[in-house]
Amino acid sequence: MVNQARTPLSVALDSQIGVEGKDIDAFISGRIAGTGSEADTAHGLGRVPSIVIVYAVQKDITTVFDLVEGTHDATNIKVDAETTVTYKIIAF
Repeated sequence: MVNQARTPLSVALDSQIGVEGKDIDAFISGRIAGTGSEADTAHGLGRVPSIVIVYAVQKDITTVFDLVEGTHDATNIKVDAETTVTYKIIAF
């Protein structure tokens, strides 16, 4: 799923990375539950993402957790997250 919509995030990034007024491909995931091992999330960009942001949206507040990025490729974003974590991904 490639998000072609002009979001406030993409408009703000346009001016920051010098592509103002141009369309940029972006992927914005839904919530993803950690599996306890590296998981692939298809991004649909057709290339290795230049920027990947992974952030927790829900976790068991009694534990410390890690979100570990793997080596992303032209098909998937790779993230290792514990089972107590739900996260989202933004990629350009």
